[in-house]
Amino acid sequence: MFGPLPLVLALSTTALTPGPREAADGVRRAEAAHRLAEAAARFEAGDFAGEYLRTTRTQVLSLSGAVLGEEVETVRVRMRDRWQTIELVRAVEGGKDVTEERKRTFSPVPAGAEPDVPSPLSPKGTGLSFSPLPLPKGQCGASFAPVPKGAAGSEGRLAWDCATLTPLWAELTPSDAPTELSEPRVRLEFARAGELLYARRYTLEGLAADGPKTVRMRLVLEISDLKPAG
Repeated sequence: MFGPLPLVLALSTTALTPGPREAADGVRRAEAAHRLAEAAARFEAGDFAGEYLRTTRTQVLSLSGAVLGEEVETVRVRMRDRWQTIELVRAVEGGKDVTEERKRTFSPVPAGAEPDVPSPLSPKGTGLSFSPLPLPKGQCGASFAPVPKGAAGSEGRLAWDCATLTPLWAELTPSDAPTELSEPRVRLEFARAGELLYARRYTLEGLAADGPKTVRMRLVLEISDLKPAG
């Protein structure tokens, strides 16, 4: 199994591809949607006060899609002033409830501990070029890739609400995937709770060696029961 990655998108926009006025307007809208998506993906970096449930589902699958192994853990996260505490709520391994066993060894983040704040993944001085992405009515989208061509960074696709620029989902090739994964892909799905925009679901998939076999690894992080501090 592999551990969760920071919920961060590599979305530096310090350099953009120029174009005609219509194209430039599309780039500006894509840039704005990217910035919102980046802020939402940084939800766990501490820019939030309140509590929520975080469920981590780790799966090993055959290439045909059959589940070979699964672990599920749900914790309650409480955050204030960039400090957090974590309480184990439920743990399931191989279909068996192991909550009480895990509680005996669970190590919550002590009150007052500050969560890690991830850094931008795109090297300074690089940016993104955007290409239109056809989507259903009401949704706008763009494919993105780092510039200059060949620069380090993620590439992928982003969809947003055409009227509000609210990000809907993003799919990308991550820059920070575990080295044991090949063909890694990340998908983020966004949601709103009042004024708060956040990544409610993060999925990482990739191929990995399991002895002589190749299996698919999948990690899903979901946020639910979100309650901002009053």
